[in-house]
This record gives sequence, C-alpha cells and structure tokens, in this order.
Amino acid sequence: MISLILAGDIVTAVVKSSDSAPHHATDQEASSGVVEESSNAVTYTDDIGHFRARFPRQPVVSAQPGSFGPISFRIRLAVTREPLAEVEWASLSQALPADAFDLTLRSAVDGFTSASGFTLDQSKVTTFQGHPAQEARLSRRTAGLRITMIAFFYDAKTMYLLVGADGQTWNDLKSSFVVLPS
Repeated sequence: MISLILAGDIVTAVVKSSDSAPHHATDQEASSGVVEESSNAVTYTDDIGHFRARFPRQPVVSAQPGSFGPISFRIRLAVTREPLAEVEWASLSQALPADAFDLTLRSAVDGFTSASGFTLDQSKVTTFQGHPAQEARLSRRTAGLRITMIAFFYDAKTMYLLVGADGQTWNDLKSSFVVLPS
C-alpha cells in the first residue's frame, strides 16, 4: 500500500508491503539525478524516474519498492519544501487496463488528500501532455497553503504525480516537466 504523508510540509512516500519496511534510497539511487542550477531554480534530471523538471532548489530524492496484490512497483520521489514541489514516478510490474486509469488516478488524489492533511477543494478528469490525468486543487487553511496536483499515466505501467505550491512554483514545475525516453 502506498501512503503519501505530509509532515513538517515535506511530502514523503511510505510503502507498506507484507514483507519489508520502507526502503531508503541507496547512494546510487540518490545520486542518479543531474542538477543544473540557475539564479532562481534548479532543473533536475532523474535517470531512474525518466523525467526532468524545474524545482525551486535541489530536491531530496528517495526510492521505495512495494507491492499491492500481484503487482509490485517502484516509486521514485523528488521533493523540495518551502515552497513545496514534488514529482513522483511509479513503475508497475504489470500493465493496468486503460479502463482502470480513472479510478486509479482518483485513488491517488484521494490517498494524497487523506494522508497529507490537505482539504480537497476541486478535482477533475483531464489530460496532461496528452495522457489521461486527474487534476486537483487542495488547501490547508490553517497554514494558508494551496497546492495543485496532477496524477497521470504515461503508459499502462508508468504513473507520475506532480505537486506544487500554487503560483510560480507550480507553473515552473508543470511547464518544465518532461518524461525522458527510457
């Protein structure tokens, strides 16, 4: 089971499987990204997660394996805080049928919402870069924080989740995100 948890405004993925504790990135996994810095942002390229995106600063990267029923998966998470920006890559061992995408994407939004302490303000089915997606706007009124997230399937075995603080952080993350060839 995947749980996304927000603690101290840092989003982390916790994977619970029947036979193992959460996995922490090895040095090789953590160092697989390439960072290009500019005056007000960092472009991070993740070779394992096959993506490139602009973050406010160098993200903290972690990796998690897990399983749910007959499907095993790998998760790669790149996160910054203050302001919040996150890209999550999930690689599944088996392809999901296309008719399961909408339910799976809604479940990803619902799981993030319940685990993070945010309130779901709006959610809609959409596309992102031509792929089936679920977009949501969430808030944490006590902190005055609003975020936007998009969960989408790149293909039947690969899902991405983008989360960012509303405004320039979200705009930069969303406009710069690119899936790289594997």
